[in-house]
Amino acid sequence: MQSPVEIVPLPASENVPRCRLLLHYLPWLVALCLQSGAFGQFPLACINNDDLRNQKCCPSVPVGGSNMECGGPGRGACVRITDSHCHVETSDEPADVLAYLKNPVSEPSRYPWPNRVFTQICECEGNWAGYDCTECKFGYVKTADESVCVKRKTPLVRRNYLTLNGDERNYFKQVLAGSSSRLSSPSRFGVLISEENFSKSSRTTSNLSQADFKRDLSVYEFMIWLHYYAAKDTGAPTATENSSLYNVSVDFAHFGPALLTWHRYYQLLLESELQRLSGNSSFTVPYWDWLDHQSRDCLFDEFDIFDGNRTDIGGAFDSFRITCFNSVYAEPTTEPNVLLRLPRRGPGSLCPEAHFYNEAARVFRNYGPNARRCQWLPSERDLWDILSRITVYDIAPFNLRVRDPSSLRAAIEGTVPFPGKSYCATKTPRAGLLPEMHSLVHVYVGGSMANDLISPSDPIFFLHHAMTDRVFERLMVRLRELGNLHFRPEHGASPGHNSNDCMIPFFPLQRNKDMMKLSEDFGYAYDSLPSLKTKPGRAAKEWDQCAPHNPTVIYHPLPTAESSPAVTSVNATSPHLHHSLYQRITAMLSSLVTYLQTLL
Repeated sequence: MQSPVEIVPLPASENVPRCRLLLHYLPWLVALCLQSGAFGQFPLACINNDDLRNQKCCPSVPVGGSNMECGGPGRGACVRITDSHCHVETSDEPADVLAYLKNPVSEPSRYPWPNRVFTQICECEGNWAGYDCTECKFGYVKTADESVCVKRKTPLVRRNYLTLNGDERNYFKQVLAGSSSRLSSPSRFGVLISEENFSKSSRTTSNLSQADFKRDLSVYEFMIWLHYYAAKDTGAPTATENSSLYNVSVDFAHFGPALLTWHRYYQLLLESELQRLSGNSSFTVPYWDWLDHQSRDCLFDEFDIFDGNRTDIGGAFDSFRITCFNSVYAEPTTEPNVLLRLPRRGPGSLCPEAHFYNEAARVFRNYGPNARRCQWLPSERDLWDILSRITVYDIAPFNLRVRDPSSLRAAIEGTVPFPGKSYCATKTPRAGLLPEMHSLVHVYVGGSMANDLISPSDPIFFLHHAMTDRVFERLMVRLRELGNLHFRPEHGASPGHNSNDCMIPFFPLQRNKDMMKLSEDFGYAYDSLPSLKTKPGRAAKEWDQCAPHNPTVIYHPLPTAESSPAVTSVNATSPHLHHSLYQRITAMLSSLVTYLQTLL
């Protein structure tokens, strides 16, 4: 029998319980303690036939010598989901979208969320969180006796990836790569793999069973699936046979106001799971600063390029595959242009058990000049242009058609053209994307990253979204200065994108407006924010975004009086981590060596 190896304890100020580590076949250690309020699609504790039949997810928790649902008074209570928890439909919402979402044939499981699966859930009190109210909200930690959650004294710091030393980079990649192992990094949540039984269920009873869920998957597979499930389209096929277009396209994580709040929560979820797995409560995901001219392009040429090259990834991530590949890309997969085709959408598009792993579906890239639609990454000048023009979080019609530069969300998502810039002509179904900013980076990296559904299959996704969140943070500072820091709209956007809408498919319920706060409210900060004291120039070559072999269209945005962002110098440097990652990994390896010597 293998003896546990003890991890070096964290500083007492972090109020983190000691964890014991089990030695596995893989060259890293897995901590077995829960440390933060991270949630996703349905917890394994509730994926059993009784709870599914009763549509109830209120696990019993041992507190004070007895088991109580949701921890009992002071922790939480089991409640029925009502309109007060999530969005209430209004008459100004897109009628055609609502019609399809309410149709159990075209949209069996996602709307209204999560009522098609569970109608009774835990509602936590105070700063408690989690599906069973045993964890703390983001930004809070348990006291030594684990009786209450208190505000974290010092926010965790997300750092620029290129400022990490070699040991820190290797440690980060090791932890992230290890999260893909089902053996050592099993997910605490299961995911839906069949929607067939929804049509046999009613509003009061469920016909679901354990067989409709996949329970054995890794943390990283779970993260990819969350993104896939939120982004997969819905709707019925058009009358044209074999058409790739559908009457209605609903994406709960993109192309609308929820983009930034959804991904902020998603990023926090990954971080909390990696903290749990690594036993390091200070673990954070670094960002890739694609605004920096000195580093943005050379990341793919001169540095470690995050264990990849212009077409492939390897190193620590050599075993990574595109989760749900066969559910996303058209078949047969032998066609040479299969990776450029639109994903299979509409009814029957849910990723089944057989599609979770495909040995041949390697994560790949096709970056920069090789791309068909863009050749430059965003620049500091682009951010300056955004800062000088935004006034609100978002404006009508709250989708891809927003071109108004006053919209923060549209500017970051990439639908707002910059003055004088040229873009490629395109006739794709999502021609609203120019692309710019967030979307531009996805297209620039190319390959797996360029597909909305499974882009997290490439681990560089999380460095990119840490940077996107950093830009979001900077722009929220600007809205706060304008006295306009709140989520928009209250209603009128597609379901899932309104202020009180619950973000799909996170469980327990989390609303968009709850994430519209500065990062320190969630217990993290960035080593710095772009200050932009003076207006940056733009390289001459970057006025034309289009690759030479594509036709160019010059967008003429609405005339706007360009003014200085008039912001104070923002260089909010946060305290560095409380301990050296190098010292921690050295201590862990030393303990491991000592233990192995006892076996010889």
